Amino acid sequence: MAKAICQVDRNACPRDELVALRNAHEVLVEVDPEFDDGILRIIRTFDPAGLRVEGELDAARHAVFAEELTKASGDRGPVHLDLSRLGFIDLGGLNLLAHHATELPRRTPWCSTTCRPTSRS
Repeated sequence: MAKAICQVDRNACPRDELVALRNAHEVLVEVDPEFDDGILRIIRTFDPAGLRVEGELDAARHAVFAEELTKASGDRGPVHLDLSRLGFIDLGGLNLLAHHATELPRRTPWCSTTCRPTSRS
């Protein structure tokens, strides 16, 4: 059995070739999470640039979420938030998102968030 890690310079390949390469690999390697306490997991994404947020975002995790959102926003360009694996967000977490949006410079575009509604009992 042999294993290899393919490294590709995204800037040197057209987008359709990158998609073909991604689809040709069974396993994709991703970066270590910026934060993971077993309840909330925050992972930096690079294509598109932003954060993927998984699990539950409650009051005990507002500070770390705000910190990671601020760090991601400090990079150049808009921030894409993938919330499709977020099972719960409280009103304080929504308030953090809204406050962050109002603090952006006027001409900074907001990327769309990936979100799928879920129910929680």
